Amino acid sequence: MICFTNEYSGKREESRVLLARALSRYTGSEMTADELEDMLRVDGEYGKPVLHGGPEFSVSHSGRTWAVMISDTRCGLDIQYRRETDRKHIIRSEERRVGKECR
Repeated sequence: MICFTNEYSGKREESRVLLARALSRYTGSEMTADELEDMLRVDGEYGKPVLHGGPEFSVSHSGRTWAVMISDTRCGLDIQYRRETDRKHIIRSEERRVGKECR
C-alpha cells in the first residue's frame, strides 16, 4: 500500500502523524503518533526506523510531497524531485574534497 500527500510541511511531528494514519489504515486498528513513537525502533547501520511487531514500511519526502509504502515484506520508496543546480559549484566542491583526500 502507498499513501501520500502533496501538502507536507517538512516537520518531523507531521511525518509521524501521517505514518500513524497510514499504518492505521493498513492494519485496520487506530494508532496515534504517540503510540507509534513508542513502537518505533532504529535498525541497521543507517538508522532506518522499524515498527516493532508491525509491517515493513519506507517513508520518503521531497519538497511538499510525503509518501509511505507499507508491506508485509521488505520494501523501499524514494522520492526525488529534480531541481536546478549550479553544476560548476558541485564539481568544484567534489574536486576540493577529493583533492584533500589525495594529499
